Amino acid sequence: MNQEFLYLFHSTLGTVRLRKRLEQHGQAFRVCDVPRLLSAGCGLAIRLHCPPDEWQQWCQSGETAAVFRCEADGDYQELARYPANSPDMAKQTPVAGSRSHG
Repeated sequence: MNQEFLYLFHSTLGTVRLRKRLEQHGQAFRVCDVPRLLSAGCGLAIRLHCPPDEWQQWCQSGETAAVFRCEADGDYQELARYPANSPDMAKQTPVAGSRSHG
């Protein structure tokens, strides 16, 4: 079953690059403002639905700032946070149990 994920970026360029990549793969998504209770460098985010084991494939080295799973109650479960200069996304350890309330 697909879940909704929210991707935050260090810059607008990261948002644009993921948008183009998602379009090339025919993946449905929506560009939106970052929710106020979350923080990101550029203020733009991308929401998309995908299987729970595929969210990491859309992370982009040095561009993705954080990824959250969107909960049914309006909360956001932080799955990972990445530094701007992260050389290898695969080596990053997801954050466990961090929750933001909406």
